[in-house]
Amino acid sequence: MSAVRAISVGALAVLVGGQSAGASLQSRIAAHVDTETAALVAIRRDLHRHPELSGEEKRTAGIVAARLKALGLQVRTGIGGHGVVGILTGGRPGTLVAYRADMDAVRSPEPDPVEFKSLIDGVRHICGHDVHVAIGLGLASALASVRADLPGRVMPGGFAPGVTNDAALFASSRADLVAAMGEAAFEELRQLPPGVSEDFGHFQSRAPGVFFFLGVGAAGWPHKPDYVADEAAIPFGVKAMAAVVVGRLRNPPG
Repeated sequence: MSAVRAISVGALAVLVGGQSAGASLQSRIAAHVDTETAALVAIRRDLHRHPELSGEEKRTAGIVAARLKALGLQVRTGIGGHGVVGILTGGRPGTLVAYRADMDAVRSPEPDPVEFKSLIDGVRHICGHDVHVAIGLGLASALASVRADLPGRVMPGGFAPGVTNDAALFASSRADLVAAMGEAAFEELRQLPPGVSEDFGHFQSRAPGVFFFLGVGAAGWPHKPDYVADEAAIPFGVKAMAAVVVGRLRNPPG
């Protein structure tokens, strides 16, 4: 299993602000994630077995909505098709932070190399969106576990051109990631790896954003037929993105 690092290339779509959160939130979140990892891996493997093309994510959306409702979030479905949006309201006043995760799979005629193979002929999760959803649900669960001490609201959404980091958001997010995960867990890139494209630039036209590429893979590159995601990215991703979200709540822009 490869080492897991957050590699910044440029878009976590974030609507920023909030008041200070307790310094112990990150350690409590990390402990919660450790207890949830097996369940999140199981969700990821279920989604991998049942991939759905863009615009056809009815089953996936149902799983996402059910999980968010079970966590006590306000949930809206049918956003732009099968999109799902949830609102987690914290126990303290603050503002709104939003994050998104893709749900769709793509057409791929190549054989699936993992034991939990796709059951849908010619459709596979070779972009890692099954991992996206698992991380998004894990983040919702982790933040719900500290809801009473969470300022403001968190909006999981989008369970739905170029990428350029917002400089100020990048600097603060990098500091939050390093504080939570360690300096060795972070590496900065100047461009996306060959063959990798992302649509976060669209969201950055509406709100400042920073994109972190989870540089993990048991084989191949994302979007390639031989790509196999490293499931260590799931707990790592939840903890890393929680650090970014909580960091923005603790230190809103001036």
